[in-house]
Amino acid sequence: MRPTSRSEASAVLFGPSRYQNGGYPTGPGIVDAMLKEAEPAIAGTPDPAKIKNLLRLDRRLLELYASWLSLEAELRRHDETANVCTRMARG
Repeated sequence: MRPTSRSEASAVLFGPSRYQNGGYPTGPGIVDAMLKEAEPAIAGTPDPAKIKNLLRLDRRLLELYASWLSLEAELRRHDETANVCTRMARG
């Protein structure tokens, strides 16, 4: 499920570190989960394999990539709402 609000988007950043299956995931497990979440954003880069390897070294940048899709979806919803309001105003 994709986050639908700013508070849910920030939860994505910490989601993979939650207690699961009788324990907490290891550092590499958290990074792998975040990379999986970021795959669609990474796929849009010129060299996805290189970006993926670089993101393993920068947690903050990885968090941005992982949250990109939820932010993009929120922007689309706002655009759709603005379009509906404009059509209603024009009558």
